Amino acid sequence: MKHLRESNQGFTLLELILSLGIIGFIVTISLGAIRLGTSAQETGQLKIDTFQRLRLIQNQLGQKIKSNYPVFIFRNNTVFVSKNSEKNTEKILSFEGKSNSLRFVTFSSPLTSQGKSPWTHETIFYVGEDPKSGKSGIIMEERTVAPKNSTDPLKIKNGRLFLLAEDVDYLKFRYYKVKKLSPAETELQIDKSKKYEGQWVNAIEHNNFQAKVGELTEEGQTRLHFETKNKISLPRAVEVSLGLNETGRHGSSKKIRTISPPPLIIPLYSGMKFAIPLEDDKNI
Repeated sequence: MKHLRESNQGFTLLELILSLGIIGFIVTISLGAIRLGTSAQETGQLKIDTFQRLRLIQNQLGQKIKSNYPVFIFRNNTVFVSKNSEKNTEKILSFEGKSNSLRFVTFSSPLTSQGKSPWTHETIFYVGEDPKSGKSGIIMEERTVAPKNSTDPLKIKNGRLFLLAEDVDYLKFRYYKVKKLSPAETELQIDKSKKYEGQWVNAIEHNNFQAKVGELTEEGQTRLHFETKNKISLPRAVEVSLGLNETGRHGSSKKIRTISPPPLIIPLYSGMKFAIPLEDDKNI
């Protein structure tokens, strides 16, 4: 009976304090693990969302750029490439590529299309601010084909603007330009059968050079005359480099990172068609 009375005395104050401390320590560790797991899940979800946005943006840019078509513009009208169009010396190709913007003509249906043709329109990509919402990001503009259009966003008045993406750190373009070698350049090649040469450039602009002919030397005029007869209509490919700022959690003081996927190279098949001359070309 004496042993039974001793066992009913319960815990001492010291034992109770120690047990409560151990339980509190276990609860603290458990809550910390849950919080850490939740934070890791949120961070992983934010990264997934960022990469999904990158993929969607690249797909949108790629599909639109692939649908471009070489359209020559005259002073008063727009025509397609033909033998008769070569009689007009003032024609320019409606394609202008810069390091931070791209302008081209496409036959794909615009975002504002209601299923009615014609769908021919000019598309411009650049990083800027949407005047309606005031938000900054990748801007896609669709507008009517016109000779005096420019990629300068400050001059855009009649276009339809769409904000494709926000939190954009940079958008850059490069162009794989192929040119036909002149007879003098062909002689300098080790392989004499080489007729074309390609390189990546940061800009492609097609302007009317007639006003500058008198300012060129005789050698420059010869080169200009050769390039006028053998010019390439479109680059063979467009490289798109995109950087997107990773979206952070609300209230987070962590520095925002820039996610940069590998550059996207978009081949321009219509450019290949017009870049390669026919076999009976006398200039080959």
